Amino acid sequence: MIQQDYILRLAQQVAQILAKMLGKDWVDVMPGIEEVYNDLLPIDRATIIALPPDEIIQFLTKEKDLDFPYLEALAELLYFEGMQLHKENDITAAKDRLLKAQHLFLYLNQAQATLSLDRQVKLQSIQSSLND
Repeated sequence: MIQQDYILRLAQQVAQILAKMLGKDWVDVMPGIEEVYNDLLPIDRATIIALPPDEIIQFLTKEKDLDFPYLEALAELLYFEGMQLHKENDITAAKDRLLKAQHLFLYLNQAQATLSLDRQVKLQSIQSSLND
């Protein structure tokens, strides 16, 4: 129970950090994203970036044994980063991050018993960005 509460607070901290970064320049946002990976998640950003989108679920769930809140926090980070990269017209990197976020959000939708409307909105936003 204590670990579950910690992980839930972790996901809430990630959401708060991302909310503070909204509307800022990419140059100002990137250090904050790195900080979240380094301080709050048990996996480094370079490892996530190097993974092909279709291998992210297998790697995180089987090899790293991450729980749902970690997956949710990582999906949020990848979504945020992908949307920021899309705004910066770095389409290749944006597509990579958004596809990874999409895989994570879809996995969470299937694996969890509750439907998240926020996740559904983000999935639609990802699809729209990928179709641009």
